[in-house]
Amino acid sequence: MEVDFNQGLDASLLTQEVAIRLRELKIPIVRLAYDSKGIKKDLEKAINLLREAGFSGRRTVVYCLYNHLDAPEDFLIRLGDLIN
Repeated sequence: MEVDFNQGLDASLLTQEVAIRLRELKIPIVRLAYDSKGIKKDLEKAINLLREAGFSGRRTVVYCLYNHLDAPEDFLIRLGDLIN
């Protein structure tokens, strides 16, 4: 059975064990949330853990929330982070 989490997972909760367990599932895409610039380090760590577990960059999607509690400048910074 294929599993699809269609919301952005909380990067701060992603550990090496969770990344490995996600890899064991039939999961086509892992989606992460980048809702504020304060979680940048957690997001970077989560992406690296997913890579180490065997997920390619093409199988990792990051949602970037806009216009909630941040300013447009914060959103542009997060978009720049994702491009880099």
